[in-house]
Amino acid sequence: MDDRTGVPTEGDLRCGEPQALTDGSEVDLRPQWNCDSKSMVFERHKDGRSLLFMLTFAGARAPACEPLDLCNHGAQRTQGRAAFFSQDVFAFVSDRGGVPAIWHADIARHEIEPLSQPAQDEADFGPTTVPAAHGRFLFFRKIGPHGRPHLFQGEVGSAVQPLSVGRHQADQPWFLLHAKRLVLHSQRDGDDAVFIQPAEHGAAATRLSPPGGEKTSYVTPFPSPDGRHVVFASARTGTCQLWAMRSDGSAPQQITFDATPSCFPAWSPDGKYIVFVRGDPLGLAPSGRLMTISVVTANA
Repeated sequence: MDDRTGVPTEGDLRCGEPQALTDGSEVDLRPQWNCDSKSMVFERHKDGRSLLFMLTFAGARAPACEPLDLCNHGAQRTQGRAAFFSQDVFAFVSDRGGVPAIWHADIARHEIEPLSQPAQDEADFGPTTVPAAHGRFLFFRKIGPHGRPHLFQGEVGSAVQPLSVGRHQADQPWFLLHAKRLVLHSQRDGDDAVFIQPAEHGAAATRLSPPGGEKTSYVTPFPSPDGRHVVFASARTGTCQLWAMRSDGSAPQQITFDATPSCFPAWSPDGKYIVFVRGDPLGLAPSGRLMTISVVTANA
């Protein structure tokens, strides 16, 4: 829907009512779907630690939820958003080596290895992959407690290299279809905004957010599997909610409406659902509950 005229536009999304996946008794964050859209990995805060869990859908029964001990062992801080190379093979963040770094897990083979090796004053977060990209991944690195984030790229088995430099600070990257472009969050214009750019060193980025930005640093933009739309979190109308737009920035529309904030959206690989977090992870009483919402394009 065009937010200037209220008139539906071609390519609008039709969304169902949100459905709960977890009960909200723990703080659950940063969910991401497995390649088959039948399970997901997410981050749970429990007893002063952050741990990775896998939630598996079991037909008509309630989803099964188990900790990923392979990933959690030896770490105080293990987190998503997991980024899948293939079914049950993904990149994630762990401080098991002393500082937050990007790690590679293969659940079936029970194997784990580091993908990045930051220095003691560095920290790596936010990996993204594309299953068809043959081991290529991106992440963002911060240097020092107040360092600006910049994008880095690598391939499994190779050293990582900078993708963005200088004033082009960026974080929360996610590849679009075929890994030729990516969406990201940046404060380079003085506010929190969504950008899109080619996935190449030094490539120019195009701003998709309106003047004034999204009013939250947890924008976490995420493209649809076909690359036509981007879902993201925005507080442009007050409470942080989920919004979607075409990948050229047109036809923005709000897709969740609740008094409680919504954030961390992720589109399922089959294109049928968006998982997200309902809650306030930064509140005095932090909260986070996993939800899903069905979604189709109006012209599908």
